[in-house]
Amino acid sequence: MLLKEFTLLYVEDNYDIQESLKLFFENEVKEFYQAFNGQEGLSIYKDKNPDIIIADINMPIMDGLEMSKLIKRIDKNQPILLLSAFQDIDTLTKAIDLGIDKFIPKPIKNIEEMLNTLKSIAINLQNEKDIKILKNKLTEQSKLAAMGEMIGNIAHQWRQPLSVISTGATGMLMQKQLNSLSDELFIQTCNTINKNAQNLSQTIDNFNNFIKESGEKTIFNLKSIIIDILNLDEESIKNHNLNILLDLDKNINIESYKNELIQSIISIFNNAKDVLAKVENKDNKFIFISTSIQNDKVSIKIKDSGGGIPEDIISKVFEPYFTTKHQFQGTGLGLNMTYRLIVDYMNGDIKVTNETYTYNDKEYTGAEFTIQLDTFA
Repeated sequence: MLLKEFTLLYVEDNYDIQESLKLFFENEVKEFYQAFNGQEGLSIYKDKNPDIIIADINMPIMDGLEMSKLIKRIDKNQPILLLSAFQDIDTLTKAIDLGIDKFIPKPIKNIEEMLNTLKSIAINLQNEKDIKILKNKLTEQSKLAAMGEMIGNIAHQWRQPLSVISTGATGMLMQKQLNSLSDELFIQTCNTINKNAQNLSQTIDNFNNFIKESGEKTIFNLKSIIIDILNLDEESIKNHNLNILLDLDKNINIESYKNELIQSIISIFNNAKDVLAKVENKDNKFIFISTSIQNDKVSIKIKDSGGGIPEDIISKVFEPYFTTKHQFQGTGLGLNMTYRLIVDYMNGDIKVTNETYTYNDKEYTGAEFTIQLDTFA
């Protein structure tokens, strides 16, 4: 039985009613907790964090409405059922305003009806648990995929500085053996080696920041994370002959899931990079990234010059299992996973359109992805 997976707190000042319902519910739920007034109920709630609460309204010390109000401040989604022998309009209105799940009159004449209500709440709670598990899996999968992309980019990015370090060191060794190593060349080569070593170290720091555990909202600067993404992908950007044009508002701070947003931006950026790989003229390979505040929402726009997405598939690119590798190549997370991160996980919005625009007196067409998020939750 589904109720067996959840805990129940029953708050009632009448000892006889408390004990009779205890006998009924004790075997129906995972754990049964008792309290005899609102203050005691609030204390048990903070200590045990029960899944469902049933409470009488009229109790000494602290009534059920006051207790419910304080609990809803802690967790506005906490399921609460209120019982009362009095059904005045004012009490009902207060219960509705608090977001109480159900108001049950006393005396309780139909215990089965209450049990059905609890079962319904248990189903909703189980659905929420399942969604949370899926979100955690999604986050882990998306993070692994994005890490794979970034490790590949880091490998490319490290080749040049490692080559410089190796060439500098072996060059000095050879010149030393030939007695031709001047102090000036020695100092110059050491400085070059140190500079490239610092670049490698910075790449490690950026990657470590990326793989830190997520799952909680943090406040971060939007421009900063976009610059970090581009720095990690610097070598790949050069190899693809990409022209990156930025219009980033340095004052935009967001309270959200930082790593999930990074993963989403990487996914869209990599899609643009793949599309532009098909553009032969390197002078026509553009990716525009802009950030702004529009209608109290943060807007992130990523636009390319790759010719756009075919009209017959543009409405389907966010659908699960949709693939059009011969027409629109995608890598990394995939656009469906990106959509789910933005919409389902971050409560934001993402859309894609084809845009025709003019840059440097020349007309281009490309896909423009727009992400919209709340600044602060």
